[in-house]
Amino acid sequence: MTFDGRILVEGSTDRHVLHALLTREFSQRGCSLRKGVNDVPNGERSSEVLIAIPRELDGEADGDSGVIKVIGLQVLTAEVPTAFVVDADLDTGVSRRWESIKSKLKKADFTESLPEEMPTGGFVGTKVAGSVPIGVWIMPDNLKPGTLETFLSRLVVSDDGLFEHARQSTEKAVGLGAKFSPNHTDKANLYCWLAWQRPPGLPFGQAVTKGYFSQIDDPLAKSFLEWCLRVFFPGS
Repeated sequence: MTFDGRILVEGSTDRHVLHALLTREFSQRGCSLRKGVNDVPNGERSSEVLIAIPRELDGEADGDSGVIKVIGLQVLTAEVPTAFVVDADLDTGVSRRWESIKSKLKKADFTESLPEEMPTGGFVGTKVAGSVPIGVWIMPDNLKPGTLETFLSRLVVSDDGLFEHARQSTEKAVGLGAKFSPNHTDKANLYCWLAWQRPPGLPFGQAVTKGYFSQIDDPLAKSFLEWCLRVFFPGS
């Protein structure tokens, strides 16, 4: 099946979140976002962008390592705008993650000069063969280590007392023997906070659609959206 663009993410949770975050803006530009190759499009659109996970593109595994491993081949064979969204956990950091990605881009004959540091607004370059836009976003903000959950945490209202209570509860749970790793602290905070909503425990994507993350106009969310538009709708 042919698509007009592709966004490669680490897993199904990331896919549902990006679909919820981007659908409105993409739809306004006549573009449908597809959650996987078997997803049924919602209405007629002039173009379609696939949000994919590595295994759907012949990758060996999903997750951050899965995305990194397939970047080279996906860029080399890209004929449509292609974007990669990947985490930078505490062990890796943004600089090391960007170095790994740059190495993959260079091996894929991406001859455009690549910036030494990861651009704060996300990377967008043009593949010489066919002038195909290629984009990279390192969660949460291209500056500090973090994950999709770190990104979403920034979209919670800053004075939300319940979210602060969830943070404190998670911290206390660590002292009581909670097993999650430090890299998953933001995930634990969010799941705790979502457990106290109505209805409790919605998946992240549905929670975005329901408006739980009401700081959608946060500068970080705006920056991410602007990066996406630069990749898929240059000049818009």
